[in-house]
Amino acid sequence: MKPQNIKFGTDGWRAVIAEEFTFENVARVADGLAAHIKSRRGLREHPVAIGYDRRFLSKDFAEAAASTLAGNSIPVILSEAAVTTPCLAYAAATRKVSFGVMITASHNPPHYNGIKFKTPEGASCPKAVTDEIEKLIPSLPRGFQTPRTSLPAADFISPYVAKLRGLFAHGKNAPSGMRLAYNPMHGPGAGLLAAALPHAEVIEINQNHDPMFGGINPEPIEKNLKDFARFTSENKCSAGFAVDGDGDRIGIIDDTGRYLSPHMVFPIFLEHLLKNPKTRGCAVQGFALGYLSRRVARAYGVKIIDAPVGFKYVADELIKGGCIIGAEESGGIGFGREIGHIPERDGLAASIFAASVISAAGKKLSELADDITAKYGRSHYERLDMRLKRPVEPKTVYARMESVWRKSKNIERIDRLDGVKLIFSDESWILVRASGTEPVVRIYSETPDEPLTKKLIEQARRIVADEVGS
Repeated sequence: MKPQNIKFGTDGWRAVIAEEFTFENVARVADGLAAHIKSRRGLREHPVAIGYDRRFLSKDFAEAAASTLAGNSIPVILSEAAVTTPCLAYAAATRKVSFGVMITASHNPPHYNGIKFKTPEGASCPKAVTDEIEKLIPSLPRGFQTPRTSLPAADFISPYVAKLRGLFAHGKNAPSGMRLAYNPMHGPGAGLLAAALPHAEVIEINQNHDPMFGGINPEPIEKNLKDFARFTSENKCSAGFAVDGDGDRIGIIDDTGRYLSPHMVFPIFLEHLLKNPKTRGCAVQGFALGYLSRRVARAYGVKIIDAPVGFKYVADELIKGGCIIGAEESGGIGFGREIGHIPERDGLAASIFAASVISAAGKKLSELADDITAKYGRSHYERLDMRLKRPVEPKTVYARMESVWRKSKNIERIDRLDGVKLIFSDESWILVRASGTEPVVRIYSETPDEPLTKKLIEQARRIVADEVGS
């Protein structure tokens, strides 16, 4: 049988369990990583930190990866319990490792699993590194052994929680006595918010281990958080925080039960930081984030850097220094070196920061959101994923989009950083971007009004459908 092709996307490799995501293929990936480590002077002496989430067989896959690396004479440290991806990233950043390996499929459906690689800084691996590891993956596993019972294990959670406690929630920012709703979506983030905020009242739901995630994909987006929004409002919580299946993305509910999209959350966070001269600096945002954060940055005379879609590109700017915060449209938020955390998106850190913002402002979260709207304008954002019958040539789709939309007199500029983004005179925009790993075209748009956003999305959908015949 021909070996399956393993392809890493913007943040790791994901596949269906027992189809492509098998013990043999996990061992092949571990062999590729081992070959890469052996080819780099100085890496072989450092261990690989390995974590896993609560998905079906995640611990077993982690043990298989660890045993394969050990069979290649690569030292390993295995987490003694299921952890979030940021927890594994923090372990990688503090334990002098060569790599971090996380077994997770993040927010994907329950029948998926996957692998993410982390650098010794705790960030996602650059594409150049994952590309090289891909090339080194053998046709058949070489170092695989029956998972050992004596693999070195360590507590990754306690140091991570201690770090979270010291990040933001102290002094006037401490949310003492604040009632907060928390939804780990059945993932390994269960119990962590209460542990990190011992003086707040954290009311937690969906903390039990359920590999089926309660029948809902563990992605903290509006359609998946309707029950949680009601829970937050009915329990009179100051805010509700949901994190995804591996704890690196966040969804936020305000005190009225309203879902706040990342296009609203990021401006709130950014303005809070920029009001303090000690945390003044530029910010970085993914290409599919919008104009409110730009308006906040302009008001304070700082720069917003655009990054391609994928938090690893946001993290690249955080690692360089100078950027105090970074965010992406899918709910990933991370903090710069100046803030003192890992250059990785972290749903728990973002939750704690949000609580500290509410406490420091002395206002309700709904009031902070309304303040942003009053000062910087309204925002309605939507995204559509078009699943096609066959792969498409992205350049053809982009050229068609430009050809049709150039006729509009309201187009102010076209940005081709990642896909094609058409920006109108009022800063409304529409972005079309083809996936690099599957036959999917994603359409994003932000305008001041829901009907207009939906109209632009539909117009773009028709253009793409006409071009690809789907």
